[in-house]
Amino acid sequence: MILAENAVIDIKKAEYIDGYKLRLVFSNNKERIVDFGTFLHNALNPMIRKYLKLDNFKNFTVAYGDLFWNDYLDNVTFQARNSKFGGASGVPPRSHPQISELSVNVTLSNYKEKMGRIFAAFMGVNFIVIAFVQGMGHTEKYGFVVQPGSIIASVFLGVAWIVAAFRGTLKSSFEGVPTWRYFLFPLALLVYWAPYNDLIRPDFNPLLLFTSTDSALTFCFTTPVFLFLLILFYPCVDPLAYRLTAFNGLLYGLFNMTHFFNPGFEWMGVLHIPLLTLSFVALSLPRFGKRSV
Repeated sequence: MILAENAVIDIKKAEYIDGYKLRLVFSNNKERIVDFGTFLHNALNPMIRKYLKLDNFKNFTVAYGDLFWNDYLDNVTFQARNSKFGGASGVPPRSHPQISELSVNVTLSNYKEKMGRIFAAFMGVNFIVIAFVQGMGHTEKYGFVVQPGSIIASVFLGVAWIVAAFRGTLKSSFEGVPTWRYFLFPLALLVYWAPYNDLIRPDFNPLLLFTSTDSALTFCFTTPVFLFLLILFYPCVDPLAYRLTAFNGLLYGLFNMTHFFNPGFEWMGVLHIPLLTLSFVALSLPRFGKRSV
């Protein structure tokens, strides 16, 4: 039997066997025995390791086609992959059908949703503040100036994240994050540090990590930090707000590469590489990025 790519298989019944083994009955009437012992013993998160205690492990229920550990804080979501369950006749995943593996994601569901809402709201407010702080200014030649395009784009982006906060479509989950994504951290650190002086020259004074305002009040130095975290969370992100952030970041990043052609401003061009790189990676993830969630 070959299942359609978008077929959804639910868990109908779960029965404890012994140790950390459960017999699962799926909605296509297939039965499989799943051993969670290796996963639990290898887990570092104490909120996951507490299920090594058999009394906790046995306290589960089946609801909405998934397994839930019934303390109203933790849930364990099973995504069965073909290769682990006997090929095409096995159980397909609920998402990402091209990945053939058993993915077990144990998370603090309430925690990640709450923190996701807070982070989304913080980004939304931050982008709106940036819209008016960076979109208005005073110049010697023109006096008070307003950049309506920049303001509208940043406000729209801020509203998108605030809507995501209300909808709860961002989950701050670090479970199953591919290791390579963490190697992007130096890019986020560089722009958060904003190591330059009044002459636009490199200045790696450690105090700038605590005193620089660029990482809070400018789009080009704030967005890479947000994008780094969103790349870690992906695909547990709001699709619209995520793509808008990455797309705007890519445009700003490309535009600011012109600093390399402006004598004396080359270092500012370097400091915009994180925005360009992280925006490109973020936009590429929906096509190439894979993560077990």
